[in-house]
Amino acid sequence: MSMYDAFKTDPKKEAEGVLVEFGEFRVTVRRAGGANKLYQKTMEALVAPYRRILQLGQMQEATMKAILAEGYAKAVVTNWEYRAEVLAEDGLGEPSFEWRAGIELPGGEMGEVSPENVKAVLIAFPEIFEAIKETAEAIRSFKSEADEAAKGN
Repeated sequence: MSMYDAFKTDPKKEAEGVLVEFGEFRVTVRRAGGANKLYQKTMEALVAPYRRILQLGQMQEATMKAILAEGYAKAVVTNWEYRAEVLAEDGLGEPSFEWRAGIELPGGEMGEVSPENVKAVLIAFPEIFEAIKETAEAIRSFKSEADEAAKGN
């Protein structure tokens, strides 16, 4: 495999995002970097007030996590959906499921998908945040389908 094959990504996927499935909910994430210039600009703006503290190595971990969560909420996570049960029209048949935009907030209630709500969930559930980060930072998540199909042959 060439260097080009190993590191080439699909800029459209990086900018528009990919789905991360979690069973009862799913999240669309852009790449944290690469063609997602909004992420770089957002993080630069969020970190700017803390630049001196960072240089001195005195940034508190909780503050850094909050900054990163806000950056992801504003520039990486583009959608959050939950799996909703839909009853048959006659009320007698088997229920089906559909994806609906919405996010379960830390208190258990459903909320709209907004940067504030996404940030709250990312901070409250570090395991979800870590799974989203892994996808958003992994080159393999943003490879084109054609490149992946060629690699498989």
